[in-house]
Amino acid sequence: MLKSWPVRHRQTDIDRHIAAMVQALNAGGFGVRLHPDAMEYRRFAVSADGHDPASPLDPCFADLPRGSFFWIQVLDGQSRPVAICAARALQAPRWRGGLAGMLRNQSLFSRPAETLIAPMVEVPEANMSGCLGYIGGGWTQPEYRRKGLIGFAVRLAQMHLVKHHRIRHAVGFVREKHLDLALAADGYAFAGALQAFMPYCAGTGFPERLYLVHLSADRIRQRANAVPNYSLKGA
Repeated sequence: MLKSWPVRHRQTDIDRHIAAMVQALNAGGFGVRLHPDAMEYRRFAVSADGHDPASPLDPCFADLPRGSFFWIQVLDGQSRPVAICAARALQAPRWRGGLAGMLRNQSLFSRPAETLIAPMVEVPEANMSGCLGYIGGGWTQPEYRRKGLIGFAVRLAQMHLVKHHRIRHAVGFVREKHLDLALAADGYAFAGALQAFMPYCAGTGFPERLYLVHLSADRIRQRANAVPNYSLKGA
């Protein structure tokens, strides 16, 4: 069970914040693990109870190279995953159009392929370029929903992306029904959203109206500088 992320030098505000989050999970009877294997993530996600193959741009449909990908597992008392999310760090240089360029050529998700169509979205290229972190593929076991576990997993992923990959922005896609959760401080804690439209989803073949949610690394560091006060809903 992972108690805190490895610390190579002095303990930072992010280290302390992550430790406080993990302690809150432990106090609620849960554990947490960071897993780097993309194939294991795919095998678990597609067999999980309630897995949604139309989840916006699910990493299950992506080419996920080792080293830039990880997934967060929230564990029950028997060390079984009951909530997960996946994340990857990627380079979006400004001279290639930044995030907007990656969306146009589909490289945010995988190498260009016929099964993936990039969504049309207005993105401020000057503000979203360089190293980015993409978070998606969230799932919670039905009996553990409404406890805030997926929000914990997403926020842990954001911290890990800043600490170990030095991202400039964290981004993701959500449906409208999940927009409030994505922007809530005790949810996914993204700072803003842009409307998007996906010509069709790889999971179903039908169009998707989505929101691109985003959060700067500076905002993540500001959260780490604040005094952490985490508690699980219903715990």
